[in-house]
Amino acid sequence: MTIKPIALFAIIFTINQSSGQVKEVTEENYDKLPERSKQYTAGTTMARMVDGLAFRYYWATEGLGNKEYEYRAGEDLRSIQELMRHIYDLSEVIIATARKEVVDRSGKPALAISPPEMRSITLERLREASDLLAGIDNFSDYPLRFQGKNSYSEFSFLHLINGPVSDAIWHTGQIVMLRRAAGNPIPPGVNVFLGTYSN
Repeated sequence: MTIKPIALFAIIFTINQSSGQVKEVTEENYDKLPERSKQYTAGTTMARMVDGLAFRYYWATEGLGNKEYEYRAGEDLRSIQELMRHIYDLSEVIIATARKEVVDRSGKPALAISPPEMRSITLERLREASDLLAGIDNFSDYPLRFQGKNSYSEFSFLHLINGPVSDAIWHTGQIVMLRRAAGNPIPPGVNVFLGTYSN
């Protein structure tokens, strides 16, 4: 019996996918923390930080409506939608660094996208970044790089931790607080310590 090339490819692809150390994470299943390698490396530790951010962000923004998106604690303070936009921008820096790309800060107009679109793209960026980071052993060759209209700047990878990742966690907490004040708190079954949800 001979196996056709396409069938052989499918078998090999399936074996490779099932034998990998990192389970693929998608936006849809960030309702719980993904299982990753039990090996503690710089990469898996960094990936866990990003997954922790994505899990919190998933639940902070799950089930919001226009009333919550527009809610702000004061006239001069950011609304939930504006916080989501800021986290969206931070996620761009996170994924660009994981891809070894330069972040464009030349002042191009921001894309006009809805909060649900921002949420989806942010979670997808975090998923991809986490998958990439999990496989890196040495971050010394992964600087944060910014290209402005007339300037270029570069920072060590450590700035990704105390900068965009920590900042995004900070603002995700603000969304949690604001949505509670708006009358739509996150579900009580979300356990940020265990990374689980039970309804």
